[in-house]
Amino acid sequence: MRKTLIPIVVILLICAGCTNRIEAGSTFDKKKVTEDIKGLTMNVKLPTLVPFETFKIMSESSSDNRAESYTLNLFAKPEDKEALSITAVEGNLSPPEETEKVELSEGKVGYFSEQGDIAVMVWEDEDVSYHVQHICEDNRKLFSKNGFVQFVNQFN
Repeated sequence: MRKTLIPIVVILLICAGCTNRIEAGSTFDKKKVTEDIKGLTMNVKLPTLVPFETFKIMSESSSDNRAESYTLNLFAKPEDKEALSITAVEGNLSPPEETEKVELSEGKVGYFSEQGDIAVMVWEDEDVSYHVQHICEDNRKLFSKNGFVQFVNQFN
């Protein structure tokens, strides 16, 4: 029994380390950003869960004659060296060079790229273009392509 249990536990630990699941308790206070979004005419969608406990939030919206934009930066504790930068722009954003096309929920298409300690996903939803960067010094915690797809699919 013990010989069987040890390999199973090891496999489960390895699999848990390989997934980019979003911890259910990792949320942020959306009330802190609603004032910035309220003044926009475009419908900005934000994540319901984030991959780390939020330490600091920076939120900014802008509007001019051409387009509206919104930027949300979420930071983990300084010692974790991890952040998310979410930009929503009215209109189109060009995906970064050397991206991989990925399927998102509801028939949407995204573009994923990873370079060093930054993973990026770009997609459009209801005439709003999104550009999200996950920055993490510990590459083991950096979103994989599948982890980023999971993250993007829970925006609402």
